[in-house]
Amino acid sequence: MRLLFFILFLCSANCFATNYYVSTSGSNSNDGLTTLTPWQTMAKITTEGNAGTFGPGDQILFKRADVFEPPAQFGGFRWWAWAGNTCPSGVAGNPIVFSNYGTGALPNFYFQHPTAVDSTSTIVMSFDAVDYITID
Repeated sequence: MRLLFFILFLCSANCFATNYYVSTSGSNSNDGLTTLTPWQTMAKITTEGNAGTFGPGDQILFKRADVFEPPAQFGGFRWWAWAGNTCPSGVAGNPIVFSNYGTGALPNFYFQHPTAVDSTSTIVMSFDAVDYITID
């Protein structure tokens, strides 16, 4: 009986997982929930993560063949646990997954070398105090 309950629990947890789509041709005012309404920037992922949008089992999918460029110093996305901020985390067996969708070459994450910025401050993705994140 316990095994059946555990299996049903896992199935129900995965039923509530959501896919979020990101494409350079999207808009941050979109809902990000379909390939026709993707978000546009990595900064939007930071905003939504800090707002508590993502949870265990969710997938953040970047469009293949797109090139994602953080706009400035520390311009990538960051999930950092700092004062008053709770960063999204997955759970054992149900991580938050970063992957891709569509066809073509894998998405490219590119940070243009800054001319007036400390090159050690170039961040594309950063995680601190989060658990069970998978980058595929």
